[in-house]
Amino acid sequence: MAISPYLKRLRQAVGHETLLVPSVSVIIRDDSGRILLQQRADNGEWCLPCGIMEPGERIVETAIREVREETGLDIKIVRLVGVYSDPLAYTYSNGDSIQPMLALFEGRVVSGVLMPDYEEVVQLGYFELEALPESIAEQQRMLIFDALANRQEAFFR
Repeated sequence: MAISPYLKRLRQAVGHETLLVPSVSVIIRDDSGRILLQQRADNGEWCLPCGIMEPGERIVETAIREVREETGLDIKIVRLVGVYSDPLAYTYSNGDSIQPMLALFEGRVVSGVLMPDYEEVVQLGYFELEALPESIAEQQRMLIFDALANRQEAFFR
């Protein structure tokens, strides 16, 4: 997984200690209602397009940038689904640990050609809810079901 220059500097200072990381995920559906998922290069799992906020960015800009970088698609954000701050840490294979604070957005494609970046994402696909890949984490399923619940108010977990 690519690491930003900002996170590299932080890691030099704190080593593998858990970092609190503002992050985004975006649910995108095609005209048939299928959900766009990406297969991660680092662990092979499928997930919604996602990424980490950079200094000087607004959280919505992060969502738009990450989707463009990882999928080749330009999107517009149509709503905030929820904010997830359950204090669960994730440890990467290199030992780096993060606790994400995740904003889940719903996005709509406005242009672009679907193509993985092959650095962080090796494969992309649209999936029916009943046919999600087996190698998708339970947290990702929760995010998808929260987004599809179409509640008027945002989720806070």
